[in-house]
Amino acid sequence: MAERPTAAPRSMTHAKRARQPLSEASNQQPLSGGEG
Repeated sequence: MAERPTAAPRSMTHAKRARQPLSEASNQQPLSGGEG
């Protein structure tokens, strides 16, 4: 059960960082679709 809380904060950091570039990348090129 220690893996759940450890992956939770990691996902948040990734989502927060991908959230900003997602708007810019979506306007320029579908980077999220290629990586995701």
